[in-house]
Amino acid sequence: DPSVLKEMYRDLNVKMILLQFGGNAVPYISGNYNWYQKRFTSQLTMLKKNCPGVSIIVIGVSDMSIKEKDRIISYPNLENIRDALKNATFDAGCAYWDMYEAMGGANSMQAWVNAEPPLASPDFVHFNSRGAGIIAEMFYNALIHEYENYLETADNLIISTRE
Repeated sequence: DPSVLKEMYRDLNVKMILLQFGGNAVPYISGNYNWYQKRFTSQLTMLKKNCPGVSIIVIGVSDMSIKEKDRIISYPNLENIRDALKNATFDAGCAYWDMYEAMGGANSMQAWVNAEPPLASPDFVHFNSRGAGIIAEMFYNALIHEYENYLETADNLIISTRE
């Protein structure tokens, strides 16, 4: 119920929403993800409508792998899902963090699984607790870096308007 959601966001004084999406769609291979992009855009738009002024950051899908013959490879549709999420996020005026690229892109899950100590489960899909901590730290560092850039830009704008 959007009115309950809006009231809850107001009462909680929500300023930022973090969403991590995409992983559950990966095993269901489709040739076209336009429908996925449109539905996700509408969900983000609904959140923004019901929580005016909120900042929304979407954390995209991680690399996920399957066994193909005798090789472990990234799901063939993963980048299509990532792109649909990214496009939806930008269409809705939100921020996007590309976890897939941050962890190394195509076939990077193998390195996470084979790391010593391992950073992901042998299913080549899920992070273990150590890997989850590392990816969380990567996100945090990227967020703080961009925030510091924002502050620096804002400070420079204030200085230049005073001159």
